[in-house]
Amino acid sequence: MVHCVIYIVDICSLSTMDKTLKEKIIRLQQYEIDSDIQRVLILTKCDELCDSVKNDVTNIYKSKKVCDEAENARHIFGIARGNTHPVVNYGERGSEINPAMNVPVLLALKQCVDFSNEYIEQQMKYGSPMKYDAPMENDAPMKNDVPM
Repeated sequence: MVHCVIYIVDICSLSTMDKTLKEKIIRLQQYEIDSDIQRVLILTKCDELCDSVKNDVTNIYKSKKVCDEAENARHIFGIARGNTHPVVNYGERGSEINPAMNVPVLLALKQCVDFSNEYIEQQMKYGSPMKYDAPMENDAPMKNDVPM
C-alpha cells in the first residue's frame, strides 16, 4: 500500500523533459488523486541552475530562476506549492555537514514522513485513507495549474 509518492527530479532537466514522460506523469497523477495519495516533489541540483545558489545555498528560496523552475515543475507534476522542495546536492561539495544544505532536504523528508504517518493514523482510526482535496494554506491556484 502506498502512503506517499515522492518525485525526485533534477531541476535542470525539466525543460528537456520529453512529451511521453509528461503523459506518463499525467496518468500517474490521476491514479494518485483517485487513490488519495499525497505527493511530494523534490527538485535537486538547484545550485547547478543558479550561480547565486551555488555561491550561497541560503539563496535557494530567493532565486528567481529556482522559483520559476519550481513553478514550472508544479505545473508538470500537478503538485501543491507547499509540497515542492528545491534542494542542493552535496556532490562535489564533499561530505562535510552543511546545515544550510541539510534544512531543505530535512523539511522535505519530514513532510513525507508526516504524510505517511497521517495515512497510517487514518487507516487505524477509520479504516480508510484521508481525503486530500482541499488546497493547502498559502497555495493560491494559478491560472495554468493542473486540475487536481
